[in-house]
Amino acid sequence: MSGVPASGKTTVMRKVVKELGKGKICKTGTLVYQRHDNTKTIVLGSYAKAGFGGTDILSMGVQPTAVAMINAWASEENMDGWRILFEGDRLFNGSFIAELEKIKNLDCKWMMLEASDKAQEERHKKRGDTQSETWLKGRITKANKLKESINGITVLRNENEEDIENNVDWILKAVDLR
Repeated sequence: MSGVPASGKTTVMRKVVKELGKGKICKTGTLVYQRHDNTKTIVLGSYAKAGFGGTDILSMGVQPTAVAMINAWASEENMDGWRILFEGDRLFNGSFIAELEKIKNLDCKWMMLEASDKAQEERHKKRGDTQSETWLKGRITKANKLKESINGITVLRNENEEDIENNVDWILKAVDLR
């Protein structure tokens, strides 16, 4: 899942993780992930603590480790039918997507959250963000390029609590968990 800062990615993913139930926090090299054996789901990043979480806790250099792990998981027979979920800048980028699309037996579904400028501004204020306007504009440009370049990407509005709940439901249905 992708989206600009304050589009609600981590909030939505936290709710997805809550729906998955208790998972085990695992670490391989720079990659931290949650393994939910009961639903055959791996969530990259960690959503166990309040505040920034998800993939924001990962190193900017995590991509090679994540690609290697996903390649290994995709080739293991006992991982057949498993889902891998992730959100955020550290991984949702053109080069990571290109690497995942090369992996056999991996059915990729891409989604992006969008929220109005007003909703994003309120979220930035609520969490006390200090990113510069230049940095934020760069993330908007990146998100727009991804939206234009990814075949089959689903764009979902994420303005309010109702949208958040609908998006959680959409994700769980998209990965056959509802």
